[in-house]
Amino acid sequence: MTRPQGRARWVGLALGLPVMLFGIGGALAHADATRPVGFATWLVGADVLHDALVAPAVGLGGWLLTRYTPRFARAPLGVALATSLVLVAIAWAPLHGDGRLPDNGSLQPLDYSTSVATALAIVWVACALWAGQRAVSSRRRRARTPTATGESP
Repeated sequence: MTRPQGRARWVGLALGLPVMLFGIGGALAHADATRPVGFATWLVGADVLHDALVAPAVGLGGWLLTRYTPRFARAPLGVALATSLVLVAIAWAPLHGDGRLPDNGSLQPLDYSTSVATALAIVWVACALWAGQRAVSSRRRRARTPTATGESP
């Protein structure tokens, strides 16, 4: 990934720094509710977890995907895998019941396991349709391309 150069770097800094300072100030002003030390511990731990496990696993997955899948299926599979991982990451807390309170039935009232399974099924059906369309397109393109001898197939 390339680093922003020149003007983009300064615009990003000018826009992002005040937002970060506002967030830090709010967390410190409401320390009783935000528990800044616990949050900072979580943030550093999440960063270490990402750098030690998530990033290498994604890199290995990308390498395996490009090495062992046909060209027509790479984009659909990559998108479906990334979408599935983000979907499960977002749904992780509701799937495990985090935040559910026994005396508040309206808090997380849905069956999240069925919802997540349905969303994953939609993602993978779309992936299969997209890969199928690309496979047919690829075959048609190869059938129209003349052979090396100049003859039509």
